[in-house]
Amino acid sequence: AVVSTQSTGALGNAVVGKRSDCVFGGDLHKLYLFEERLSGNQIEALAEAGLCSSAEDDLDMKRLDWSYFISQKKNGSVREFHPNECYQQLIKTIKQRLEETFDSLNETITMLEEFQDVNMTDEFVEHFKAEFHEQDKN
Repeated sequence: AVVSTQSTGALGNAVVGKRSDCVFGGDLHKLYLFEERLSGNQIEALAEAGLCSSAEDDLDMKRLDWSYFISQKKNGSVREFHPNECYQQLIKTIKQRLEETFDSLNETITMLEEFQDVNMTDEFVEHFKAEFHEQDKN
């Protein structure tokens, strides 16, 4: 989508040399212009991280990001892309983590209920610590 001729470039309809058929006809998402050329490993890491990642934040260099481009005046036939599938996956992950946390808290409450009305002596606390320390070793 970005056509570059040394220090010039164009996005969309471009005339490069005698050709005028460089027309972009797809969706753009997570488009960045970095201040430095990316290495093959950096490009591979970004590609493997996927559309919903924030791997570009790990690159320590200046960039123009997608928000800059979408804030500019648009010409021609433009259709905006909203990555709903990313948000749906994020919501699913958050719900799963909340359910796991809820289950863990319920297990802890159940365990603690067993000790309700128990006289906690120093010996009992030391025994309790020793039991859990042994379980952690295994």
